[in-house]
Amino acid sequence: MKQFTITKKIAKHGSQSIIVIPRMLESELRPKTIVKITIDIIKEADNSILESSQLVKTSKEVLLR
Repeated sequence: MKQFTITKKIAKHGSQSIIVIPRMLESELRPKTIVKITIDIIKEADNSILESSQLVKTSKEVLLR
């Protein structure tokens, strides 16, 4: 079993909140692949977080185990 840990900021698509999977995992997460997703809320969103460039950079942070 392969395991990936991704730290992401929740994005917005219309009225829905979404999580965008990094393109570098595209070959691992093909259509019809079954995955288990666990969501741990690290920090609630506020205006100072939304303006932080540090969280924007985490969209490229992928830890492979």
